[in-house]
Amino acid sequence: MAATKTVKMRPQAHAALKEMADEDGLSLAEKVSRLVEEKRRERFLKGANRDYAALREDEEAWQEVQQEREELEGTHADGLNTPDE
Repeated sequence: MAATKTVKMRPQAHAALKEMADEDGLSLAEKVSRLVEEKRRERFLKGANRDYAALREDEEAWQEVQQEREELEGTHADGLNTPDE
C-alpha cells in the first residue's frame, strides 16, 4: 500500500475536487494525483518553451543548434540494422 498524507483545503476546493473526481469516476486521491502530474508536465513544458525562446534569441547559439540538427539528420541511415530487420 502506498504511503498517504493528509492535506487541508478549503471546503469549496474539496467540493470542486470531489465533483471532478466523481465526473471522471476516480477517487479523490487518484484525481489529486492526476491533477498534480498534469500541472507538473505543464510547468515542465512551459519551462522548456521559455528555454527554447531564450536560445532562439541568441543567434550564435541557435545557429549551433541548427547545425547540430543538420549533422544528426543523416545518422538514421548509418547502415546499421534496425530491430525490425
